Amino acid sequence: MPFINIYNLYYIRIYQFVYRLSFSHPDSEDITQEVFLSLYIEINKNKKPDNTKAWLYKCALNKFININKRKKIIHLSDNVSQYEEVTSNTIEQEIVQNEKKKIIKKALTKLSQKEQILLNLYNDDFSYKEISEILEIKFTSVGKTLSRVIDKLAVQIKISSHEELCRERSII
Repeated sequence: MPFINIYNLYYIRIYQFVYRLSFSHPDSEDITQEVFLSLYIEINKNKKPDNTKAWLYKCALNKFININKRKKIIHLSDNVSQYEEVTSNTIEQEIVQNEKKKIIKKALTKLSQKEQILLNLYNDDFSYKEISEILEIKFTSVGKTLSRVIDKLAVQIKISSHEELCRERSII
């Protein structure tokens, strides 16, 4: 597939992936451009990756990690809005949704960076094989690790929900 087709197909996906990690538009744009520059260079060297999609995501992840090592700051995304459906809601529904988002955001902050990345890749419909390549973990470990992360997130959501409910009722 020609570079321009790959660029058109994956640019927005890579940008969104990096944005969910960095929560910064400028950083996301810079990293995404660097990823595609790296791909362009690889293609010109006649070293086109076997799995372009996985290569792009792994490259984006590595560039994100390298940039944040230099800055000594890691921004873990707690942006839940990408998972929402756009619907017209009543004020009450919006209040409930906002409260749910707060609870999920709080729960996501309790996960490690690697756990958040795993959830993002799974959410982006990567196969277990692709996730194992990107995160450099054993293929056989992906399912179990993902299951544990989802369970951990569920527990954190329950804890956050309980704390929020107690706060509303002035128990805490």
